[in-house]
Amino acid sequence: LVSHLQDQGLAPSTIHKVIAVATHTVNFTRKAGLHDVTIPEFSRPKIKDRRRPHFTREEVELLISHADTNLAEAITVAAYTGLRQDELLVLTPDSIQDGGIHVTDSKGDDRFVPMHDKVLPIIQRRLANDRLFGDDWLNKDQLYGAFKKARAAAGLPDNKVWHSLRHSFGSWLADKATAQQ
Repeated sequence: LVSHLQDQGLAPSTIHKVIAVATHTVNFTRKAGLHDVTIPEFSRPKIKDRRRPHFTREEVELLISHADTNLAEAITVAAYTGLRQDELLVLTPDSIQDGGIHVTDSKGDDRFVPMHDKVLPIIQRRLANDRLFGDDWLNKDQLYGAFKKARAAAGLPDNKVWHSLRHSFGSWLADKATAQQ
């Protein structure tokens, strides 16, 4: 399997993801009693030990302090929901249901994101807009341009990009889960 995926030109990190999904699926269906197949041990390609940068809560607050109100609200929502730029810009009042945010990604897949206490008042203020954030910026390039100016003013490094807010959300969730154990 690994050599077949390598022959197709897939990156080692992508190969790891494919293997992880396949392994999880086989193990899950075996535990459900659907078959008795076990996955043999095999070597996986080496990947770089690299963790994508994320913002600390203090860095997000610093970034927000250097942003205008609209950008500060967009950053807050992204950091506390994990929404991508394009997902944020297409939110409408109809996206807000059942105490959370229904997000449709570029593939048409829908997911539910619970609303953090910091996000709720921002969303409530914006419910009169056609698009909750898309009325502030025409596209993600404009949003990212504003973000870069705030990041520079805050003195934060260039390797922390908008997508780092998504990684912050995930890291904060993992930290919370670890603290609860």
